[in-house]
Amino acid sequence: QTSDALGHKKYVMLYFSAKYCPPCRSFTPLLAEAYNAHKRHLQSNVDGDEIEVVFVSFDSTSLEYNQYKSTMPWPAVPFDNLWRMGIKD
Repeated sequence: QTSDALGHKKYVMLYFSAKYCPPCRSFTPLLAEAYNAHKRHLQSNVDGDEIEVVFVSFDSTSLEYNQYKSTMPWPAVPFDNLWRMGIKD
């Protein structure tokens, strides 16, 4: 459930990206490194985790989506939901 995963977060960052985009593929590992460093930092911080990144794909196929999503440590909008939400047409 979205509310279970994100309801207690103060900030939710939507990461719009796609496997076919070379600048995105270059940026994603940098964002993943920062995300993982932030999560490690929070393990020693009693204030809790107020931030989450959510991947929103512009990929054309579920295969591209799944391949690209597998490189990301954060949650994602499911590929089928992108169509229902009107993000993909």
